[in-house]
Amino acid sequence: MLNPRHILACLGAAAAIVLTGCSGTEVGPSVEIGDPITSAPANGSDDSEATGDSNTATADDSERTVSAAADGTILTTGDQASFVMPSGNIQCVMRPGSAICQIASKQFDPSEGDMDPNALGDCTTESADAVTVIDDAAATWGCTSETIRGQAALDLGGWWAADDVGDTENVDGTDLAVLSYGQSLQLGQMLCVSESTGISCRDLNSSAGFTLAREDYSAS
Repeated sequence: MLNPRHILACLGAAAAIVLTGCSGTEVGPSVEIGDPITSAPANGSDDSEATGDSNTATADDSERTVSAAADGTILTTGDQASFVMPSGNIQCVMRPGSAICQIASKQFDPSEGDMDPNALGDCTTESADAVTVIDDAAATWGCTSETIRGQAALDLGGWWAADDVGDTENVDGTDLAVLSYGQSLQLGQMLCVSESTGISCRDLNSSAGFTLAREDYSAS
């Protein structure tokens, strides 16, 4: 099981989100938006699989590229790639070795066995709103202090959808990247697949991951 510091590390530069532990106090250091990552981004796919032109941008000293694989998967490199689902109910932040998805409204409570044991207490199965997978560890649930939806902004984690590469939606004056149904997004070893039935994110090396929808979820 992962503890809150591990889950916070998965966000890295992605968001100023603080997970609450048993005491309800902040766990781990606060993470500021835009902090650079300390390691080079992973590619996660052979360049020979890519088709079409590749768009490249530089932010926080991390090179970001986006291209399309032969099967249509959107391939990215960089520090993060974030998106919202078309329903607006789920938002996700991907890192080269992790993915976290937050759900605004759910019709289920995660099982206690899928909760991070250090998140139990003030963070209950009822209040848990985010599921995380990191590398080969089983996906776990926790609580976040605020929404991560803003990380899908085109000038932040939603950068990959700029220049008509992906779909966007304007929410409260901000253009957000949308992973449309039927689309797949890969960053490093992490792959997220958007379907009308929900979002699936997994580690390609270990198959650890989760599926998430308003009605139900699975974690492995």
